[in-house]
Amino acid sequence: MKHSLDDTIAAIATPVGVGGVGMIRISGRRAKEALLSVFRGGESGGIESHRMMHGWIVNNTGEKVDEVLACFMGSPKSFTGEDVAEIYCHGSQVVLRSVLGLIMKHDIRLAENGEFAKRAFLSGKLDLTQAESILDLVKAKTEVGAGYAIRQLEGRLKQKIDNIKEELTGLLVEIEVGMDFPDDGQEKKCTEIHKKIRLEVNKMDKLLEKAEVRRVFRDGISVVITGKPNVGKSSLLNAILGEERVIVTDVPGTTRDTIEEGVSIRGLAVKIIDTAGIRETGGAVERAGVERARKEIKMADMVIMVFDGAAGLSAEDFEIINEVGDKLNIAVINKIDLANIIKIDEINGRIKVGGVALVSAIRNEGIGYLLNIIHEMAIHELKGQADYEIAINARHEGCLQRAKIKLEKAMAGACNEIPNELITIDIKEAISELGEITGETISEEIVNKIFSDFCIGK
Repeated sequence: MKHSLDDTIAAIATPVGVGGVGMIRISGRRAKEALLSVFRGGESGGIESHRMMHGWIVNNTGEKVDEVLACFMGSPKSFTGEDVAEIYCHGSQVVLRSVLGLIMKHDIRLAENGEFAKRAFLSGKLDLTQAESILDLVKAKTEVGAGYAIRQLEGRLKQKIDNIKEELTGLLVEIEVGMDFPDDGQEKKCTEIHKKIRLEVNKMDKLLEKAEVRRVFRDGISVVITGKPNVGKSSLLNAILGEERVIVTDVPGTTRDTIEEGVSIRGLAVKIIDTAGIRETGGAVERAGVERARKEIKMADMVIMVFDGAAGLSAEDFEIINEVGDKLNIAVINKIDLANIIKIDEINGRIKVGGVALVSAIRNEGIGYLLNIIHEMAIHELKGQADYEIAINARHEGCLQRAKIKLEKAMAGACNEIPNELITIDIKEAISELGEITGETISEEIVNKIFSDFCIGK
């Protein structure tokens, strides 16, 4: 159902669950009226903009429902740019729903997903990249991921896109002036046009390099632990997690299914997946576990191959090496507290290895070094760099790619001495694609889709 922006909306803006404080947000022209209808308090009994007030929420009969803090923020100095009221209740869901119900009796409707942020975008308080960063910040799994979201909320991506657009617009003006006054020698030369467009395409290429870093630091990477039975895969998982997550025994084939756990490694979200030991023998249940392990290896971003340093390499180890193939991997030689008869050259000579770690999972030796290897490989091999200022998402990447295609067409046209009138069409279309990133030229359908991914209170 399509609602009017003239509606006043309200929603619980804190997550479901029991907490010390829960917040209800109201936005729209009737926000102050709605607050006055349920709130009793304030030093003078009135409501002053941008001032926190202590008081009570009361129902229709004047009965007290909760002791609260409340704040009214008059337009345009609010998150949405509209009149906004926020009520800070005790965190019980029963209380929050009761207060929200009282508010909605006064011709206030429930906000849709992301509608507060959408109104902030439509009122010009946020550009689209900043609005998207709010969702990234809410979903951030690590400090680094949150840091990227904060930098985008500051408007750093918008600044870079605006800079490219400004340069292209300036070039467009120069070309069009030259077209209007050719007798004055102002016709823009093809080599000059090509050079200026190339500078902006190079800037866009640098932004495109950052597409993978967002995925890595927001969503994290998946790392599968594999190896033959009884090499210490589950012990290694426990050592990485720093807790006894998996039961460890001397009986081969104890792990029959995959076990997944999340861990943060120097700001990188990592999903560690322990798998069944890969071997051809075993019962039906174990064979099913081995098949699942093989599937996980294919889907993983990275694989940790575990070898028994005290036993040496076997035919089963070489079969696992073949299974992993060219997948990004780390070789872990385990049980070095017992012995180590595996030479690193044996590993390096047979497989494409990103690193080798000598560990004793049972004694927690060498685990820190292994974690460093995981982090460094994720950063360099998966093309993420923690010192990047920003990280773009798939939507931004698509817009940049389309803009780049238009500009490359314009450059080719300039080299082939295509009339400047046609070149300007491609430049204008590229500018339009870039405007879609910040929301200046985006369709209503795409805007609605973006904000539908938000939770109701945002």
